[in-house]
Amino acid sequence: MNKRLLYLLFSFTVFNIFSQTIIPIEDANFEQALIDLGWDSNTTLDGKLLLTDAEKIDSLKLWNPTNVVHSEIPLNPNLTNVNGKIKDISAIKYMPKLTYLFAGYNEINKIDISNNPFLIYLDVRVNDLTEIDVSKNILLKSFIANQNNISKTDVSKNLDLEYLYLSENKLDNINVSNNLKLKRLWGSKNNITSLDISTNTNLEQMNFDLNLNLGTVNLSKNTKLNRVHFWQTSISTIDVTLLPELERLYVSDAKLTTLDISKNPKLYDLRMGENEITELNVSNNPLLERIDAYKAKLKTINVSNNTSLKRLFLNENELTSINLNNGTNTAITEIDLSKNTGLTCIQVDDVDYATSNWTNIDDNSVYNVDCGFPVNAQIVNIPDTNFEQALIDAGYDSNGLNGNILLSDAEAITDLNISSKTIADVTGIKAMINITKLNIEGNTINSIDLSNNIKLNELFIGFNPISNINISHNINLKIFSVFKTSISAIDVSKNISLEYLDISDSDISTIDISNNTNLLAVTFANNKIASLNTASNTKLEQLTVGNNIIENLDISNNTELIKLVVSSNKLTNLKVSKNVKLRTLQLQNNDIFEIDLKNNSLLEAVYLDNNSLLTKVNLNNSANATIHTISLNDNPNLTCVEVDDVDYSTTNWTNVDDASVFSVDCYKPLVVNIPDTNFKAALISNTDVNTNGDAEIQVAEAEAFTGNLVAKELEVADLTGLEAFINITGLDVRINNLTSADVSKNLKLTTLSLGENNLTNIDVSANVNLASLFVNDNQLTTIDVSKNPLIETLGIMRNQITTVDVSFLTNLNIFYAHGNQLTSIDISKNTNLTTIQVYDNLITSIDFSNNIKLDNVRLNNNKLTSINVGMLLLLEDFRIGNNLLTELDVSKNDKLLSFSVNDNQLTKLNVKNGNNSNFTYFDSRGNVDLTCVEVDDVTYSTTNWTNVDPGLSFNTSCSSVWEIHTEDEALETVLEAIPGLDGDGDGMITIEEAQAFTGDLDLSGQNITDVTGLEAFTNAASIDISGNTITDISSLLNSTTVVLSSRISGERRTIARTNNGVKILNVSNNLIEEIDASMVSSLKELIVSNNKLVYLNIAGNKGLTKLIATGNNQLTCIQVDNIDDAKNNSNWEKDVTASYNTFCQQPSLSNKDILRDNIAIYPNPIEDNFKINLSNNIKLTKVEIYNILGKKVKSSNKENVNIKMLSNGIYMLKIFTDKGKITKKIIKRKS
Repeated sequence: MNKRLLYLLFSFTVFNIFSQTIIPIEDANFEQALIDLGWDSNTTLDGKLLLTDAEKIDSLKLWNPTNVVHSEIPLNPNLTNVNGKIKDISAIKYMPKLTYLFAGYNEINKIDISNNPFLIYLDVRVNDLTEIDVSKNILLKSFIANQNNISKTDVSKNLDLEYLYLSENKLDNINVSNNLKLKRLWGSKNNITSLDISTNTNLEQMNFDLNLNLGTVNLSKNTKLNRVHFWQTSISTIDVTLLPELERLYVSDAKLTTLDISKNPKLYDLRMGENEITELNVSNNPLLERIDAYKAKLKTINVSNNTSLKRLFLNENELTSINLNNGTNTAITEIDLSKNTGLTCIQVDDVDYATSNWTNIDDNSVYNVDCGFPVNAQIVNIPDTNFEQALIDAGYDSNGLNGNILLSDAEAITDLNISSKTIADVTGIKAMINITKLNIEGNTINSIDLSNNIKLNELFIGFNPISNINISHNINLKIFSVFKTSISAIDVSKNISLEYLDISDSDISTIDISNNTNLLAVTFANNKIASLNTASNTKLEQLTVGNNIIENLDISNNTELIKLVVSSNKLTNLKVSKNVKLRTLQLQNNDIFEIDLKNNSLLEAVYLDNNSLLTKVNLNNSANATIHTISLNDNPNLTCVEVDDVDYSTTNWTNVDDASVFSVDCYKPLVVNIPDTNFKAALISNTDVNTNGDAEIQVAEAEAFTGNLVAKELEVADLTGLEAFINITGLDVRINNLTSADVSKNLKLTTLSLGENNLTNIDVSANVNLASLFVNDNQLTTIDVSKNPLIETLGIMRNQITTVDVSFLTNLNIFYAHGNQLTSIDISKNTNLTTIQVYDNLITSIDFSNNIKLDNVRLNNNKLTSINVGMLLLLEDFRIGNNLLTELDVSKNDKLLSFSVNDNQLTKLNVKNGNNSNFTYFDSRGNVDLTCVEVDDVTYSTTNWTNVDPGLSFNTSCSSVWEIHTEDEALETVLEAIPGLDGDGDGMITIEEAQAFTGDLDLSGQNITDVTGLEAFTNAASIDISGNTITDISSLLNSTTVVLSSRISGERRTIARTNNGVKILNVSNNLIEEIDASMVSSLKELIVSNNKLVYLNIAGNKGLTKLIATGNNQLTCIQVDNIDDAKNNSNWEKDVTASYNTFCQQPSLSNKDILRDNIAIYPNPIEDNFKINLSNNIKLTKVEIYNILGKKVKSSNKENVNIKMLSNGIYMLKIFTDKGKITKKIIKRKS
C-alpha cells in the first residue's frame, strides 16, 4: 500500500481490519451508551465502532447518562451502564442517517453535525457549548440548546424549524426572519435588546424573560400566540389586542404604564406585577383563574365578572376599593390584599366567609356586601366564545360577549339552532330549562349534559365527536337525531314518546327499541348492528338499517311499513309477505337466496342488485306497471324472475344482467344446461343420475346424486353443467379434451381425477374436502393446494410445474410429481409420506429428515449432488439414477429390495445393509469412477449383481481402497513408519486412519519438501515438521479438501475436509516465507522460528498461548487481533524488527506466481529431450514425472531431461526449486 493512501486513511481516523472499517470512539461513556442503545454490535469497550454499525444509527438518546434524580431532569431508562457524563460525541460525523439526537445534561463543549443532513430533532441543553453550526441541517424541526454558553447562532437555513429553545445563553441577537414555520421561540435570560418576529405568523408561544435591556416588541403579526413571556425586561408598552388566542401573559417587572386585555377572552393566567399600571379592566376575561398584580399602582379593580378566579394577588398597590362580588368567592384558594393602606371597602359575596378565609389584608373590617358597586345579577357561564356569539346572534344574550349570559336570558330560550358554529363546549345549556327544540349539529362538541332540559321534544346533535350521551331525563323527546358521531351505545328505553329516531353513521353494535312503541321512522344506517328486534314497533312506517352486519330480520309485526332499507347487510332470507303497504324495498348487497314479493302490490321501487347467491325472485304481484324503479344487476346466479308479463318486463326493466331470466313461471322443474354432447350422453346413460329416464338432467336430479361421477375417455371438451352436481363426492374425467374445469361448486368432492387433458390451470381452493387429486399429463405450470389440507394422494406428474407448495398437506401419503420442471421440493411437513416419485425434474437437493415412513423413493433424472437416506429405515424401492452423486450410503436401509444408482459420478457406494441377499434389482452402471462397492457378501454380489461397470469390484470394506495422496516420498515413508497410524498394516494411510490419529505427529528432520497430505490429520494432538526444507504450508492450514489416491487405479479424487483442529504446530527451521493461520482458530502453540518469513497472520487465534517467531529477520509485521494483548504476552517471542499490528499487507506476488513467470519448458510437445529454463536466480532441486494415473515414472535433478523411454501421451511434470514447487503438463509424442 503506498504511503499516500495510508496517510489519507489515517488522517480520517478510520482504519480497515479484515475488510471492516473501524472508527475510533474517544469517550468511553459515549461508547458504553452506544452499547446500551444496541448500536455497537461488538458490545465491548474497546474504543472502536464498526462503520457499518455507525451508518445504521438514526437515533441517539444520550441525555442524563448518569440518571441524576432531579425534578427538572428526566431520567434516561435507555442508559443503564454509563458511569459518567459524556464529553465527546465527535463520532456522530460517521452517522449520516441520524435524525434524532438528545444529548442534554452532559459536558459536551464541541459538536459537529455538518455530516448529519437528515437531523430533525436536536437537543443539547445543559452542556458547555460555546457555538453550534446548524446550517447543514436544513430538515431540522426542533433545536434545543438551553443553558449553554452560546453567543451567536444562525438558523437562517433551517426553514422547517418549528421549535427553537435558546434560553440561558449569551446571545445578544436572535434572527428568525426566515423561520416562517416557527411555533415556539424561547430566548429567556440572554442579552437581547431587540426582537423582530414580524414574519413568524405561526408563532404560538414565546418566552423572553430576564432580557433586562429588551425595550420594544411588536406582536401585531403574531395572532396565533397563546403564551407570551416578557418578565424582567425594559418593555414600556405592549399591545396584545390582536391576540385572540392568548391564554397566558407574563409581563411582571417591566416598565408598563397601561395594559389592555379586553380582546383576550381566553386569558386564564395574567402576571403583571411590579409595573406602573394604574387601571386594569378584566371584565372581558371570564376565564381568568389567576391575577398577579402586586406592586403596581392600581387605584381600583372590579373582578365581579371573573367567576373562574382562583388566585388573586393585589398586595402593595394604591387600592381604595375592590369589587370581589363575583358569586364564586368560595372558589378562590389564594388571595393577598395586604399593604393597600388606602383600601376602605371590599365588596364580597359573603362577609363572614371573607373574614374567616381571607386574612392577607391590613384590616378585615373593610369587607362589605355593598361598596357602591352594582350587585351582580344571576349569570350563567358560557366559556366557549363561539357558543356565546351564537347566542348573541340569535338574540338571546343581552349583556354582550363577556363569557356569560344572564340567567333570565337562558331561561327564556325555547328553540335554539346553533348548528355549524364551530362550537366545542356548550357549558351553560343546563340553565336553558325551557328549551324544547335544540339543534347543535356540525360543531366539535364531544360531550353534552341535558339532564336539566326535560322539556326537550326535538334534539339534533349529529356531526359532532360525541362518544356518549344520556337522554334518560328527556322523556318528552319525539325526534332524536344523532348521526355521524362516535357513540357506540345508547339507551332510549325511557324515551317512550319517540316517533323519529336517527342514530346512523356511528359505532352502535346493539340497541333496544322495544319500549319505543310510538316509533314511526327509524334510521340506524352505517353502524355495526348484528341483530334488531322490531316486534313491538307496530307503528313503524320507515325502517332504514343499511350498512350493518344483520343476518336475520323479522318484520312480520311491522305491517305499516312503507319503506324498508336493509342494503349491505348479511341477510340470507327476508319475508315481506305481511308488509303489504311496502312501496320501497332496498335489499341490495346481501346474501339472499330467494325473495317472494307476490303479496306486495304497492311496490314502486325495488333494489335487489349484487346478491351473489340470489337464484329466484317472485315479482308476480299483478301490479308490475306500478314499479317505476327496479335493479337486478350483478346477480350471477339469478336464473328466474317471475313477473306479470315477460314482454313488459323485458322492455321496461333493463337493470338486469340477462333479460332471459324473466318468466311467468319460475317454479317448474329446472333443466341443467349441458352443451357438450358427449358429457350429456354419459350423464343421461347413467341411471343413477338420470332417475326419470328422460332426455334431460333436471337440477333436482343433479343435486340428488351423491356418488362418484365418471366420464372418462369420452372426448369431453366442456364440463358446463357440472356446477349443478353440488353433492357429488368423486369426479373422474380422465383422458378427455378439456382445456378448463370449474369445480368450485362441487364442494363435497373427496376424489378428483383430471389427468390426461389439456388443462393450463386448475382452481381447487373451494374443494377443501379433497383426499385424492390427480391432474397429471396436462399443461399446468402452477398448482395451489394450500386450501386442501385433507389430501392424502397427490398426482401432478408430467406437467410443466416449476414449484409446488405441499407444506399444508400434513396428511399426504403418496406424492407423484415426476416429469415436471421442479428445482426443489420441501416435504418437511409431510411426515406421513410413504411414497414419493419426483424423477425427471431438475431437483438439486432434498431433505428426508421428517419423512421416516417412506418406503418408495424415486429421484432418478434430477440434479442431485448428495443425499442422505439413513433415516429411511422402511425404504424398499429406491431409484436415484442419472444424477450427480459422488457418494451414497444405504447401509442403514435394511429393508431395501430394489436399488438403482446408475449414471451418476460415484466414487464411493456402500450398500452393506445386511439384506443384500433379498435384493430383486441392483444397477450401478454408468459410474466410471466407481471402483469398489461395499457389500454384505462379495461372492453373492459378484454372482447376482451384473448391472455394473467393467472393472468394478465388490468388497466388504472399501475404505482401504483410497489412501491419502502425498507429493513427497520422504513424507510418505515417514508416515508409514509412525506407530499406530497404519492400523491395518497394509502399507497405506487411509482417510479414516488419518482422521482417527490423535497422537503427536513428529515429522521433524526428514528432508520433507511438500506437506500435501497432512491436511487429512485433522485430529492430531500436535504436528512437528521442523528441520525440513518446506517452503509452503498453506494446504495444511487452509485447504478445504483432502486429495485421495486409489491404490487400484492410481486415480485421484477430493473429499471435503471436515475441520482443522490442530492445536500445536512446529514449522521452525524451514524455508517458509508466508504463513496465514487466521482461519485456524484452534491453535494453542505455534513455532515458526528460523524460516524466511515476510508475512505472518495469526489473527483469530484467541487461544494462542505460545508463539515463537524469532529468527525471521525479514519479518516486520505480525497481524494480530489486539496489539496490547500481544505485547503483554510473555510467552510470545519475536525479533525486534517485527511489530504487532491489526493489519499486515500480504506480499502481492505469491511464490507460485513467481515460479510460473520464471520457469519455462521447451520444447513441448516433446520427442526425446526437454530443457527446464529458470530465471531470476531460481535454483532447481528436483524433477519428477507422473503418468495420468498419478504414478511416478521418472525423476531427475538436471535441467535437461531425457524421456525417450516413455510411451506417448500426457504427463505431469513436478519441478522443485529453492522457491517452492510448480506442476506443468507435458506431452510426449513419437520421435
